[in-house]
Amino acid sequence: MDARVRNNADAERELIIRRTFDAPRELRVGGAFSACMRSPEGTEHRLRGVYREIVPPERLVFTHCWVDERGTPGPETLVTVILAERGGRTEMMFHQGLFASIAARDGHEQGWTSCFEQLAELLG
Repeated sequence: MDARVRNNADAERELIIRRTFDAPRELRVGGAFSACMRSPEGTEHRLRGVYREIVPPERLVFTHCWVDERGTPGPETLVTVILAERGGRTEMMFHQGLFASIAARDGHEQGWTSCFEQLAELLG
């Protein structure tokens, strides 16, 4: 499902990334999560989410929202990750939406792409 091909206004506020990692696709069951990322300038970015669906080893669905310094959550998006076996490697289809804006989608694309590059390097 390529959101950029769909003919509706929501498609512009969705993000899809497809990657193949040099690793098997088995998953571990989890729960809620929270994280704090620190930019090179020292700015902290907090986020949290809840795992909504886990189908080992092929599907993971979770919520994602940024949290401000008072702990107030921002707009929530839904992330779906589908993992497929590709000759001993794992192809990942990543989908996230709906974003509040195209700029928000583009920011997430930059962030996730950077994370996936680091993961590919770690696995390689």
